[in-house]
Amino acid sequence: MSLTLANSLTQVMWGFVEVLLVGNFIIGIVEGAIIAAVFHARPLKAIGWMLAANFLSAALAGFVFGIGEWPTPLVEWCFDEPLYHAGEVAWVCIAVGIAMTLIIEWPFCYLALREAPHAIARSLKALLLVHAVSLTCLLGFFWPVSHNTLGRDVTVVRRFDPGRAVPNGWVYYVNRDTGDVHRIRLDGSADERVLPTGVDPHHAILFVKPKPWHDEVESYEVQLVTGLSMNPPEQVIERFDAAARIVPFMSSTPAHPMTDPAGAGWTLSFGMATADLRDATDRSWQAFARHNEGLVIERGHSDPPLRVIFDTPFDTWRTHSVTALPGDLAVFDFGLQVCLLDVRTSEITLLARGVGPVIVLDGPNDDSQP
Repeated sequence: MSLTLANSLTQVMWGFVEVLLVGNFIIGIVEGAIIAAVFHARPLKAIGWMLAANFLSAALAGFVFGIGEWPTPLVEWCFDEPLYHAGEVAWVCIAVGIAMTLIIEWPFCYLALREAPHAIARSLKALLLVHAVSLTCLLGFFWPVSHNTLGRDVTVVRRFDPGRAVPNGWVYYVNRDTGDVHRIRLDGSADERVLPTGVDPHHAILFVKPKPWHDEVESYEVQLVTGLSMNPPEQVIERFDAAARIVPFMSSTPAHPMTDPAGAGWTLSFGMATADLRDATDRSWQAFARHNEGLVIERGHSDPPLRVIFDTPFDTWRTHSVTALPGDLAVFDFGLQVCLLDVRTSEITLLARGVGPVIVLDGPNDDSQP
């Protein structure tokens, strides 16, 4: 969850415009009241300046931290491969947020106290006091509800054990840096551009549509889906015949797995789309895309679910779709990262910088092309 509340730090800590307005209003009043009570400033004047400080700080922080559930630009600027730096992401966001808050809001503290003796020194003390109170309260409230299983339930590795078998096949995805459609081998080799599209990767996925949809399948289309509507525009990227080892995504939740064909607009907006390329007799676990809640692997009644989540007050890595593969592997998007999960060992590695992966396994006599 990304939050948007009052100052530069809290810009990364909420997701609703209503809360942005109400939260800034409340915190501005509280901070102004503290300055008035401790430093004997005029209450209305102090509250007015701190309201202005908080709204300006939040507005400027939108360029650094994003707004609501939009991705956090700061993380994209600082980390080329965030998966391998998950432990650093929160600390960088905290440091930048606090620095921006203090720099932006100090002039307003000074304006609230400029008529008092030693106004500069008093305003600096007021700045530190009000933010020690407000930031402690905000972090104390929101930090406990954040979730990050990386490094705890899930081990992040640069590569799997060399002896780990990976199926032969291609992963089609939307490249994070260019917005073009790429494909890469499941072993991480041969990354190549399929089609230059230049779309916004924050609002794009790839999707599989059988043709025709309800009758006997004659072919499959890999489509690029973009936009924010429930009926987003589609662009055909590549076609495969009915014998290809590719399957459409199904709508799924842990309570109702693999029930109906997934809608492209629903998947782009809310996630929860699953594909399964395993044999029907080899499905001891089920994978579920859970959007803000990342990836969930249900492993049976005796074992607890495996959850791959990065949902913090500073950034959230969303999972729109997941594909289960032979060999106890799963490919899914995690933020703007295409990741490969080893369900046996609970290890995760980065496959490509992108979003919305679609998997096409090689045929029996095909080692290079889908």
